[in-house]
Amino acid sequence: MKKQTIKTALSRAVLHTPLGSLAAHLGGVPAVLIVVLFLAYEISQDWRIQDNAYIDIKSFMVGYIGFFALGVFS
Repeated sequence: MKKQTIKTALSRAVLHTPLGSLAAHLGGVPAVLIVVLFLAYEISQDWRIQDNAYIDIKSFMVGYIGFFALGVFS
């Protein structure tokens, strides 16, 4: 496994945080479908290439929870 740089970490967050926000915005069945497919993809990817998928899942959850937090506080 290669060492992750700041640029790599930032690009992973920029890719996955908006996806979490989109899932939260859609809500209902589309949100469940996005979450299940995203988790299945990340788990299978981590299983095969050990790329620390928890980083991507964490970024996704920041977007998902952040969407609701911004809605509550605005």
